[in-house]
Amino acid sequence: MNCLTIRAVAAIVVLLAALLGTSVAGRADQAAPDTATACARSPGCAIAGGSYLTLAPPGWDGKTALPVLVFFHGWRESAEYVVQDPPLRALVEKQGVLLIAPHGEGNTWSYPGAPGKHRDEFAFIAALVADVKARFPVDARRFVAAGFSQGASMVWNSACRQPGLFAVHGALAGGFWEPSPEACSGTPVDLVHVHGTRDGTVPIGGRALRGGLFRQADIRRDWAVWLRGNACPALPSSTFTQAGRTCLLWSGCARPGQLQFCTHDSGHEIHESDIEVLWSFVEQRAASR
Repeated sequence: MNCLTIRAVAAIVVLLAALLGTSVAGRADQAAPDTATACARSPGCAIAGGSYLTLAPPGWDGKTALPVLVFFHGWRESAEYVVQDPPLRALVEKQGVLLIAPHGEGNTWSYPGAPGKHRDEFAFIAALVADVKARFPVDARRFVAAGFSQGASMVWNSACRQPGLFAVHGALAGGFWEPSPEACSGTPVDLVHVHGTRDGTVPIGGRALRGGLFRQADIRRDWAVWLRGNACPALPSSTFTQAGRTCLLWSGCARPGQLQFCTHDSGHEIHESDIEVLWSFVEQRAASR
């Protein structure tokens, strides 16, 4: 073999090696997890007992710690429904929030008193929190659990049973189902509740379902559970109007934590104003820490 042939063969070998290396590197890059979109598409990220989807703010680098909103959907809804909800998408875009949407087994939640008995929701939520914190950079002061309707009932129950998992809790149109707990874990909570006075699906005063087999509890009566847990007086420290909502605030209670109860004259639905009230409370509590 002459020198020209040897050089030609060597050049081919180098070229093949380079192409092979590029191909391998390309596959490695594609396999590397992209934090910003890791759980953005169905079926999302799997955890013990279920799964969840995410919606990240535009332009997020996947490394900067973000406020996180874990939002529990309503009855017959889904994680996909949550990440498409206009008020929640607006919050993600305007406030730079990472939205986490867990999926309820059977499109419902199996908290105490609920008809569903699909799984241990408290174990599921603990697994969810552990996975989110391991996978994403989280702003701990703005690590929030919120939900709508049955999702709000899930938030009330999680705040009662496992209050240390989230910095702030937010409930939109849902609370305990009977039998309501007389007391919670003893750990004070930061909780904001928003409810429509014309809500016929989950009335503030509660209602019976399925011939009395199940009953949504009286929200105002059960608010006393949170007042006792935070060692707050019966009367609020202030009353104010925000985003068209009339709000009662209990601050300066004997134990850390604030409670806020807001009402509006609409029915059973989420408004962008409700999310505005929720996030204003989150920011106010974050600033105090």
